[in-house]
Amino acid sequence: MKQRGSTTHGAAVHAASAYTGDVNSQRVFRLFSAALVLSSLLAMGFVIAGARVHTGGAAEETPERARFVREYGRRHGYGYNGTLYELRANNFPYLEGSTYLDFTGSGLYQCAQLKAFTDNLNQNLYGNSHSVSPCSQKTQSGVDGVRQLVLQFFNADPAEYSVVFTSGCTAALKMVGEYFPFATKSKYYYLLQNHNSVLGIRQYAVHKGAEFRALADYQVNEYFTAEEDAGADDIIGPAARAQEHDVKFNLFAFPAEDNFEGVRYPLSWIDAVHRHSRRSSQWLVLLDAAAYAPTARLDLSQYKPDFVSISFYKIFGFPTGLGALVLRNDVVDILKPTYWGGGQVIASLSGTDWHVLLNTVHERLEAGTTSFLDIMSVRYGLEAMSAVGGMDAVDQHTFALSQYLYDQMSALKHSNGRQLCVTYGRHTARNRTMQACALTHLRRLRIERAF
Repeated sequence: MKQRGSTTHGAAVHAASAYTGDVNSQRVFRLFSAALVLSSLLAMGFVIAGARVHTGGAAEETPERARFVREYGRRHGYGYNGTLYELRANNFPYLEGSTYLDFTGSGLYQCAQLKAFTDNLNQNLYGNSHSVSPCSQKTQSGVDGVRQLVLQFFNADPAEYSVVFTSGCTAALKMVGEYFPFATKSKYYYLLQNHNSVLGIRQYAVHKGAEFRALADYQVNEYFTAEEDAGADDIIGPAARAQEHDVKFNLFAFPAEDNFEGVRYPLSWIDAVHRHSRRSSQWLVLLDAAAYAPTARLDLSQYKPDFVSISFYKIFGFPTGLGALVLRNDVVDILKPTYWGGGQVIASLSGTDWHVLLNTVHERLEAGTTSFLDIMSVRYGLEAMSAVGGMDAVDQHTFALSQYLYDQMSALKHSNGRQLCVTYGRHTARNRTMQACALTHLRRLRIERAF
């Protein structure tokens, strides 16, 4: 389950308690509670319908489980190739006796993931990468290696993209807002369904005199396909953007996956927005992938946004407080950071306004010492995701569970036959490119409407 602005645990308590006055309250409460338990485990999917799960072993076969595997499993790729219960027993023993209802807030770490990281720390000496020593050079090598792994995770070409580490997705979005060259007559457009951290960029745009507008999804299609695509004379190479005079830069921001309903929006919008550029008016795209990346594969060789914001703990639970801005190398020259700090300059003078910035993208944008030990732990989180079959396997598995849960919840009726629950999202499409593995904001219909 997903709910913006609060944990799903609070939503579950509220929703379950709402049924206590119904004529079928006991039965409904039991069915709804069972559904909540199932939905709470969607991120790695450790419950099968009708199965009795024992720690350390496989599920006990029942007719209902066999029917579930037949109807949902084989079609959607349920079970991580039969390794589900071994995975739970070996890597998630701390779930024993607990029900976790906050996958929107954070993913869960695997024990093997933490062990690999602590073994690394126990066997190696790491120092501040801004120093010059063997342990510092080892740190720099480790951090650079993780940058490459993150690019590989998103299938991004290092010649096109760079990774700038931040304290989280919000910090990455704030960086874009603070550095983007908004000006009078610039536009900041964004999807109506967006996270607050994306909406906050609006303040930077307004402060610099830019126009802002929230678009519904149908308006995105209308606006960015309303005019003809740019002709050859209007197209300028990305490297020339910063050299052009009288060019205004515009930004369109949208989530790959809505944090509220779990709806996945067309990544084809990215190219459509870029094609809306003209020589004097360039459009760039900010993709918020924080909710999308934990259960879907984002391929930056196919879709090429200018900025992508992520948080690693949402994908694999650890480390917390670490995210990244993945950005195109050819947009860095149009960004206008004001502040610079340690690790960003080759040289500076205190008595006059003079400094020389370092050359690489991440060195120009990462102020101060990065959280280098946390960054190196990302390697083991990425390896943990690869070990279960990669993001396609996670997407297929969680989608199978969400479809089952949707069907079960949709079948719940009042005694007069009226639908018991309202479900937000596009679950009826049964399409993973349109709807994520989330059942959102389940609630009982008002009594006066239902009876």
